[in-house]
Amino acid sequence: MSTIQIKVEIRTIFNLAGDIHGKSELDLACGYGLFSREYRNRGASNATPPTLQYQSELPGSK
Repeated sequence: MSTIQIKVEIRTIFNLAGDIHGKSELDLACGYGLFSREYRNRGASNATPPTLQYQSELPGSK
């Protein structure tokens, strides 16, 4: 995906999301975490790291 496509996609998603300040987000299948970082930059709290930490501690996850 090109840089321009990424910027357009991010802008579109966040225009649809509206004001996210103070809300939490959970980015499943987050890949590189582009949307998670943008949510944090816009004031949302990020639920992904604790979720991933919990997942890594489950039996059989290694």
